[in-house]
Amino acid sequence: MTYIYDLEVFHNCFTATFIPIDAKSINRYIKADIDNNESEKKIALNIINPKIFIVFNETNQMSALVSFIRNKNTNVLIGYNNNKYDNIILDYIISEKLHEYNNSNTITKKIKNISDTCINYMGNFRKDYDIPYSNLYFSIDLMSLHYLDKRRISLKQVSIALKWYRVEDYSMPKITEFEADEYYDGNFPSLKSFDRYVINEHLSGIIDYNINDVLITLELYKHSKSELQQRINTSKKYKVNVLSSSRSSVADRLMSKFYQSATGYSYWDYYNKRTYRRLIKFNDIIDKSITFNSEALINFLTILKSNILKVGSETFKELLIFKGTAYTFATGGLHSVDSGAIYNNSKYNLIDADVNSFYPTVMINLNVYPEHVNPIFVSLVKELTILRLNAKAKGDIDTADILKIVINAIYGKLGFEYGWLFDLKAMYKVTINGQLYLMKLIEDLELANIHVISANTDGIVSIIPDSKLEEYYNICNSWAKSFNLGVTYTNYKKYVRTTVNDYITIKENGSIKTKGDFSFDIKIDKGYFAPVIAKTLYEYYINDNHDIDTVIRNYNIYDYCISIKVGSQFKSELHSIKNGKLNIEVLQKDNRYFVSNKGGIFLKHNTESNKFTNVIKGYYVTIFNKFYNSDDYNINYDWYKIKVLDIINKINKSTTKEMKKHCGTLFD
Repeated sequence: MTYIYDLEVFHNCFTATFIPIDAKSINRYIKADIDNNESEKKIALNIINPKIFIVFNETNQMSALVSFIRNKNTNVLIGYNNNKYDNIILDYIISEKLHEYNNSNTITKKIKNISDTCINYMGNFRKDYDIPYSNLYFSIDLMSLHYLDKRRISLKQVSIALKWYRVEDYSMPKITEFEADEYYDGNFPSLKSFDRYVINEHLSGIIDYNINDVLITLELYKHSKSELQQRINTSKKYKVNVLSSSRSSVADRLMSKFYQSATGYSYWDYYNKRTYRRLIKFNDIIDKSITFNSEALINFLTILKSNILKVGSETFKELLIFKGTAYTFATGGLHSVDSGAIYNNSKYNLIDADVNSFYPTVMINLNVYPEHVNPIFVSLVKELTILRLNAKAKGDIDTADILKIVINAIYGKLGFEYGWLFDLKAMYKVTINGQLYLMKLIEDLELANIHVISANTDGIVSIIPDSKLEEYYNICNSWAKSFNLGVTYTNYKKYVRTTVNDYITIKENGSIKTKGDFSFDIKIDKGYFAPVIAKTLYEYYINDNHDIDTVIRNYNIYDYCISIKVGSQFKSELHSIKNGKLNIEVLQKDNRYFVSNKGGIFLKHNTESNKFTNVIKGYYVTIFNKFYNSDDYNINYDWYKIKVLDIINKINKSTTKEMKKHCGTLFD
């Protein structure tokens, strides 16, 4: 059986909550919690049937916990950051045989000590502290699965992205005189909640908090099903355990496996090797076959070839203006500096030419590989690319998607100092030539009076009159053939943008793609910012509904919400006037709010400098960490309308500030 689980650890209290992934009556529980109906909440909780284990005062359920873990029916445990914390605590409990201790305080002190050390430890805690795996369960860590450990995204931030009804950082009530006398020698110290001692009155709140964290993790599990299924398929197909691995880690694991198979090396033969560079001479890495016809690009190429990059003290970024469009050359690829605009296919064709597996193909064509790696690496990349294309053609989507992850990650690994593919010269050889290739296509089109309106890493969008459509395809296909590249074409009905990475498109088949300002999809690795803005823009540009005042009022309350997390040097405070006096409410670290006509002023208080920053200057906000029903949330619709109009105005302007700043300064 598979359970979602979470642990809570205090000096004198330990709780562990496990909820099966197919638990029933969760919505009933949520409704009861929202309605503050404790009796209904208990009934729903009994149906959910969580396994809760407590060690506190006279209660010692450690033996029951260990028996539960050892039970053959407890097959899989899923958590959030559990590989680096909860699993370690569980395995420590089992290895140290804490279930054989009778004294609850002895057990909780041992767990608290190992917990604090684990939380603050910077290295491989399990290995360095010799905590063996119990091997009693399979484990899946949803935090590492989504790469959220590297991005330091807390479960509370995830809960906001998932539109969970309750965002809660655990906070104990103020220390009572009894607590002060019992635990703090009569003092009232300022302690974080998890560094305080638990008294009887706290226990129900801790368990309730523990259950909420597990339910959030369960919601994340439901959101992660397709991603997790891909990991299961990968693990089975290639006989590697990547159940908790991010896409980047999957690429690492599989590339290592393929490389070992191709070379006969063991992991230890290459894992610690790198190629470090002090200088990178661009003349040594630029493909000699690249030539331009226009003076601006000839001059640009000459300057680029003379560039000598000092590794560690310089970063590569160049700006070029060609035929009225500004382009940035950088390690991330070629990008046009796009101004806000609307294009449709009523007067011309709108076509996106996208290069297939662009950077991997450049690596293959130019025989690029890290200097310390066996040259067979290039043949391996080529083989994987062919395998992916064949799998895609056969409809083997699982294999195609897995190999796409591996292939697309290779370029990034060339610039990752802590990985075994690190070689900046190889990385720059790929990206510089890739950008120059794409710039050559742009030149060919522009010289044929076919205007390129956007470029983004591996593709360009052009506007083409009907009279030049055949010429457009001839130019693109000829260019692709000359550099041994493949191109996929996508026709747009409509293309609306504010910048190169903020746009909405309607394809000829009717499908719609949104990014940046226009995207309202759930992104658990990003901040949450009022999806109502993007949804209103969608109505405006896709459905031609320009009645913003009406549209903006017709969404779910969560669509108006915004998330904020403050650093350790800040306190979040809500300042309001109550009964004629200033009321200051100190908030938790993670907060969800919406802009309202009444409420309070949201301030970030820097406790080091004692400076205050108004989060939403000039407006009131309402904190919405726990959902509540209301016929009128008193939302300040004008604030949201202004945000929508700001984007619309940006689109209607012909030139962005950045374009104004750079226009005419380089080769025109």
